[in-house]
Amino acid sequence: MLLKTLLLFSFGLSLHLRASDCGVVRAVPIRLINDAAVEPKVMVAAQHEAAYVLKSLCVQVEWTTNLTPALEMRTLIAPIADGITKHALGLTVLDAIHGNRGAIFFSRVRAAEAVYGRLVDLGRLLGCVLAHEIGHMLLNSNAHSPEGIMIAKFGDAEMRKAAQRRLTFTRSDRVLAAAIK
Repeated sequence: MLLKTLLLFSFGLSLHLRASDCGVVRAVPIRLINDAAVEPKVMVAAQHEAAYVLKSLCVQVEWTTNLTPALEMRTLIAPIADGITKHALGLTVLDAIHGNRGAIFFSRVRAAEAVYGRLVDLGRLLGCVLAHEIGHMLLNSNAHSPEGIMIAKFGDAEMRKAAQRRLTFTRSDRVLAAAIK
């Protein structure tokens, strides 16, 4: 039991230390539109988890309902277009003219939770998917990483990390984000 407590403490401490390496933390307003009518309790948990993960990218999230300039994220029931890969839990559209926008496919997140629910709960999983899609917008790229929150497909290893709050942005992601500011 003591070992488990020490391991959990060290994981939390390591994220805290990485976030403190930021120097400058950027405040980012995000408007989250719940078109999929996700239960409020689940949405609140997802927002908390996404904010936690985004701290590892040196970002302080400001959730807003205002129409002021903000990144726009939507929860959709399912993809609204053909051609989206089967494993995609969300989508980001990078558009310099109209603004970057992202969407989460709630039916797919729910299906992933049905498979991996023994490892990670729905709110935490939804939060990680939100952070991933927001990451695309902040990094201004649809590219994926070989590890961390920006990996292309969340599998067993990522679900375990998500459950332990270790599925975060990498040091390389932070360097890229700092260069974009």
